[in-house]
Amino acid sequence: MSEGRSLDRWADWLLHGRVRNAPRIHERRQAAHLRRVRDRVLRGASMRKGHSMLDVGTGTGMLALEARRRLGPDGLVAALDVSLDCLVECRQAASAQDARDAGARLQLVQGDALALPFGDSRFDAVTARSVLIYVDDHVRGLAEMRRVLKPGGHVSLFEPVNKAYRAPNVLADEPALAPIGADHERVISHMWKGSEFMERISSFDERDLLREFQEAGFHSVELAFEQRVDVHTAAGWEARTFISTRPDPGTMSYEESAREVLGARADAHLRRFAELLTSTPYRLVLAWAFVTARKPEE
Repeated sequence: MSEGRSLDRWADWLLHGRVRNAPRIHERRQAAHLRRVRDRVLRGASMRKGHSMLDVGTGTGMLALEARRRLGPDGLVAALDVSLDCLVECRQAASAQDARDAGARLQLVQGDALALPFGDSRFDAVTARSVLIYVDDHVRGLAEMRRVLKPGGHVSLFEPVNKAYRAPNVLADEPALAPIGADHERVISHMWKGSEFMERISSFDERDLLREFQEAGFHSVELAFEQRVDVHTAAGWEARTFISTRPDPGTMSYEESAREVLGARADAHLRRFAELLTSTPYRLVLAWAFVTARKPEE
């Protein structure tokens, strides 16, 4: 949908950066994971036909488009994002959806998660996926979600818990990495130092989320924390994916960092790193949280 026009960094990452040069198998697995996240967040929102829902940080509409299908023609989905390009993509996808089966009314709004442009007690449900990781003040953002909810309304969100994240750079402890270890550390350090969001998105864990929901005034807060620890040797496509894709809209890929740091030596380094990923077991740690809560009845 975005061919022929330049995109802002949010839309560019959602449509291209997170799958940059990755094979189809990665795209299929990522799409399956995102569908599972989408369905679980929407279940947590406790929506019924005809309800109104606000999706904060809608991106290209993963949650919003499925919600409008489920809510039916009497419902309303407001899709808010800071990126106009993301909203354009969402609108195009919604038009294609309407050609198949008309769903809830869709309202596209460009705005800030810390100052939602809606009146008080407007929505039956609020959803978000991977939004707080980019927000400076979690409590303020959650308080805004609470404000626009109707009394008794539900918020449901998914957040990566990047404080627990460990990427394949743990290979720095492996003897096999010794020949390229110094360059590897320089590449990783350059990635992180040049990242706009890495410090912010790695600064909280599930306990912080629970506390922040309570401080924002929510009741019936339930959090499901999940962590995956995997030790294995990468397949070739996994190594290429880790090297070429961008972890978030404000961070370059390992490959891009290597080319900036190592210059003419980058190709040799990237080949050797890929060989190590596919021949030496490494530990990968991922974690995330699903949170649901209610606005108190007045």
